[in-house]
Amino acid sequence: MGKPLAAKRTGDNTDALSLHTTPDDYDYDALPSYTDSETAAASRSAERTLLNHPTFISHNQPQDEYNQAPVTRPSWVRVGGSTTKLAEVSTRIDERLTDPYNLYAYIMDCVRMIPPKPMIRLMGHHNETRRDHNDKKSTERVVDFDVNISLQSMLREALVKDWWNEMVVHNDDKAYRGSFRKTRAVGHTQGIQLSDEPIPDLKEWCERYCASPSKLKVFRVTRMVQGLDNALLESMIVGMIRETEYRGRLEITFPVEGKYVDVYTPHWVNKWRNSWVRFLFYFTMLWILTWPILFFTTKWYAVYNVVWNFSIPVESSDNRQYATMSEQKWFEVHKKYLKHLVLDRFQGEVDMSPSVINEFNSRPPPVRATSGNVNVDSAINLVSAGANMWNQFSRGHQVSVGAWGYDT
Repeated sequence: MGKPLAAKRTGDNTDALSLHTTPDDYDYDALPSYTDSETAAASRSAERTLLNHPTFISHNQPQDEYNQAPVTRPSWVRVGGSTTKLAEVSTRIDERLTDPYNLYAYIMDCVRMIPPKPMIRLMGHHNETRRDHNDKKSTERVVDFDVNISLQSMLREALVKDWWNEMVVHNDDKAYRGSFRKTRAVGHTQGIQLSDEPIPDLKEWCERYCASPSKLKVFRVTRMVQGLDNALLESMIVGMIRETEYRGRLEITFPVEGKYVDVYTPHWVNKWRNSWVRFLFYFTMLWILTWPILFFTTKWYAVYNVVWNFSIPVESSDNRQYATMSEQKWFEVHKKYLKHLVLDRFQGEVDMSPSVINEFNSRPPPVRATSGNVNVDSAINLVSAGANMWNQFSRGHQVSVGAWGYDT
């Protein structure tokens, strides 16, 4: 669904040795801010008439780094209600992006050129029932591991042909076209074309957005990923975790960090709604009054999408061509590393550099109790396993000696 844009894209890197930090030479860099891309835009400031040129295509590389505003609203949630630090929405508020040329150049030079960050999240948790000094029972949810894995390295760079494409919505597609609700273009209904109006391209949508008299408006670029067999990966990962005799509850999800890039107008209301001020409205319950007002007065433009492919189908065949490697190959390469992370009860985003993965793959399997003394560790594990088994047997559950992560 959508109108493909004629865009040329034509080009790959890793290392580090920390499990808890992202390496400096990671495959892809974060999405640059408008400030960092200003140099590229300024070099063409004398060519502003190119905005109306139908064949204008930028070939500039995006900047390496940028200072992203703090995330104030994580858009995917943990089991149990607590939120993560990862967010699917990235926000930009800059006076210069109210100019159609600057907005178009920023999207073409930066936003579309860097892929989003697809993730796999492995989370295991169990419940523990305790009694206080008054013999009153309470149940606490305990997170055993929360492993966030980036799959960005499985995507190709923007300069490599055929592995990403861009599109604008068709006139008969329902989309946000400068309203608070999704609509089709004027004169179009589902499957019926009542108008010969041409399909606007990105340049025209940038002009429409900037020309709109509305003070509260948002231009959204959606960066999607496709071609990954989530079900296959999930089944292999669940099997690997269960091999450790883990008996807790498992949640395997596939969020996409940076899926949406929202460009807000620099109105004070938009600045407030994307800062700490919004929490004052939550605490004072004023959001009950302000939310409906913002909902109906904010004009949304969500008409441009960039799709990144993990794999593409091979013509006249059931086979697929992969951007880097298949799901099965990826799992084989990372299986031992992931098992280490699970048994180490790791929580956070992991370092996926080859050097780190190879270093962990060369280690012996981790031991869950670590006192520094092998005999003490064995005794602790034995006593712990015995206590847990007794709790489970008393509840009528059958548990093997090495099982862990079950409710107590």
